Amino acid sequence: MADTPLTDSLYWNVPPDTAAKTHQKAMSFLADHALAPTPLNHTIAYLYSTGENQRIVAAIDTAIEQRHAIDTYFLKDLFAACFVVDRSQEIMNQQDGFKEMIISLMHDIGQGHKDTREYGQALQENIKNLAGQPTADDLVAITSTLVQATVAATRSVKKMADRLENTRQKVGTLREELGQARREARYDSLTGLINRAELWRYVKRLISDRHQPFSLLMCDIDHFKRVNDTYGHPVGDAVLKKVASVLRDMVPDKGVVARYGGEEFIAVLPGDTMAGAMDAAEAIRLKVADLKLVRKRTQEPLPQITISIGVAACADGDTMDDLFCLADDALYRAKREGRNLVRYARREQAEAS
Repeated sequence: MADTPLTDSLYWNVPPDTAAKTHQKAMSFLADHALAPTPLNHTIAYLYSTGENQRIVAAIDTAIEQRHAIDTYFLKDLFAACFVVDRSQEIMNQQDGFKEMIISLMHDIGQGHKDTREYGQALQENIKNLAGQPTADDLVAITSTLVQATVAATRSVKKMADRLENTRQKVGTLREELGQARREARYDSLTGLINRAELWRYVKRLISDRHQPFSLLMCDIDHFKRVNDTYGHPVGDAVLKKVASVLRDMVPDKGVVARYGGEEFIAVLPGDTMAGAMDAAEAIRLKVADLKLVRKRTQEPLPQITISIGVAACADGDTMDDLFCLADDALYRAKREGRNLVRYARREQAEAS
């Protein structure tokens, strides 16, 4: 499963009349679901109308079939699930800012060195003048010169100190912005788990390494749209954070947990065989099912939250696409067989499909 840059899906070389027809279909889709034609909403609607992005088509068709609400939150989660937001340019811009400040600081230091050298030369010259037999007028002139040189040097030092303080503050701001950009490039803002892009990088490294086995758990909250539709998205967000917390606590330190998109999570367990991964998945399923959640505002108990989990173990020769498809097939079987279940990947069935 390769990263999906947004530009690859949006800017095909298509005839204007075809693009116009697709645009009209997208607008009709948005109107049918009472959605504003915002850039994000229109992007998903446009791609759905082309039929080119099968993940978007499948997600929307399934939601319509199951009579789930197609709203802005749904499209936002679908966008996050289907596309990788590239923050590399933002990070590069922050790095360029550091470079510019370093150049400016080096210039200021050079200027300060020049001013200090000139002050030292002025002192040396006037010391020589004092070595002879200076008259009263000479002493007045030397004193005046030294005062002027000292005032100029003091001003230079003050100016340098102000510039250094300004630079220090800018460095602090840039450091915060760079850290934020790096966090956003790696982590999901709602749950604090690593995001899809970081997960793919991690799994690619494991597949390339091949030194140890690992397993993948694909987890999906059952009937999550029903929670959003009944209790609102703030409650839905709280459920996502709680499930994420359970996964984080249950997965060993050597593993990782990611928010894969929407209500889907991925846990990667390095060193685990299929049997060990199945045991871990079952423990996670039971822990989530045992949660007792209430609405904070009304203290109203929420219905039981459950998850379905598909488990796949990486084998020699597996690509990342192979592994994720196996886990997805197992998750689909868990959903089809009643939800709140753990199912393992059947390789023969996946290879035949």
